[in-house]
Amino acid sequence: MKIRLILLLIATSLTQLARASTPVASLEIRYLPVGAMLSWSCESAEVSGFNVERSADGFAFEVISRVEADGGLTEHYSFLDTQRPGTKIYYRITSFDRSGSSSHSALAEAPATSRPTWYLAGGYSVEAKDVFEFEVEASNVNILACELLDFVGKPVLRHELLVQPGMNQLSIPVGGLAPGAYRLKVSGDDLAESLAFMKAPGDAGFAPMVRSND
Repeated sequence: MKIRLILLLIATSLTQLARASTPVASLEIRYLPVGAMLSWSCESAEVSGFNVERSADGFAFEVISRVEADGGLTEHYSFLDTQRPGTKIYYRITSFDRSGSSSHSALAEAPATSRPTWYLAGGYSVEAKDVFEFEVEASNVNILACELLDFVGKPVLRHELLVQPGMNQLSIPVGGLAPGAYRLKVSGDDLAESLAFMKAPGDAGFAPMVRSND
């Protein structure tokens, strides 16, 4: 066990030293309800493509996807790993240039994560102008914190809502708010999601615009 740990530390150190020579930089991981989003940058016009590789121990890697390069026209790339296991794993990006040479990025360690217990299932327009309705799919009983922000990000309303296992039809009161753009941020169990919508004047109701993850 100690030998494996030492070898892993050496491998990590070598990848850090190789960072300056590899065309792939700043490999980052962002967790979404549907998987792990990998993002990296590459400014080299000589790179023809990338292999996205995953490992359970930091030594033996498997190729899980191939991403084509854009000849230097695109600097930022991403890949969503929807099949990511729940245990700790490692990622790296292997770049290939037009001569056939390859180069590994630094290792990115992804700690073990549990599956989210809830997620926003949808948001939709409503006829009533006094409430904004949305849906949450939950796997257990939970209390979600709801914060409504105006177009400059200032909090205008805070609410707590109880969810039960299954699909939950939820709503928050917005009748006293002025027409304009708002963002509803829903948080709970280390997960935060948001819905942006417009409160239209009169009886026009609400038209959700964008769903995002925080």
